[in-house]
Amino acid sequence: MKMDKKLEEMLVDHMNHERFNETFYLAGAAYFDSLDLEGMSSYFKLHAAEEKTHFERFYDYIEENGGRCIITGIEDPAKLGEFKSVQDVFEKSVAAEEITSDRIREMNDYAHKIGDFRAIRFLDTFELEQQEEEDLWIYNLNRAKIVGKDPAALLKFDCEMSLRRQYGIKKGTDKRDD
Repeated sequence: MKMDKKLEEMLVDHMNHERFNETFYLAGAAYFDSLDLEGMSSYFKLHAAEEKTHFERFYDYIEENGGRCIITGIEDPAKLGEFKSVQDVFEKSVAAEEITSDRIREMNDYAHKIGDFRAIRFLDTFELEQQEEEDLWIYNLNRAKIVGKDPAALLKFDCEMSLRRQYGIKKGTDKRDD
């Protein structure tokens, strides 16, 4: 079955959006590096690598289903605004994940409309993952709000983020990223 042209365009556009997400999380890592918050920086680098994997999965899906991948330039992550504080980075991370969720739902809705069951199965995995990602970043934002501008709490939060990265724990202390 030849891929629907509009769906192909949506998938290619989203594939490039995943590269934007990778760059966005690297920009967050750079911000945290500038504050010597290595735990948060490493955590954001982990998420940048995850976004790169999403880009590659979309690339492979498009190619394997007869589409053509067109790689475009990456939008400037500052489009979401310059980072003003630790809390601001997490607020923008929540916003970035919400945008990604909306895009995936739109593609999935279109795939349902045209009856492309391969695309539906592919996009369903991302839709489920996005629910988890939104929950994760809301959790992280709530932690950042608790920290506020308390230096001791900020360093403890940075350490927690480092341990989450080191042990593959996405949030809290009990959920591993397997």
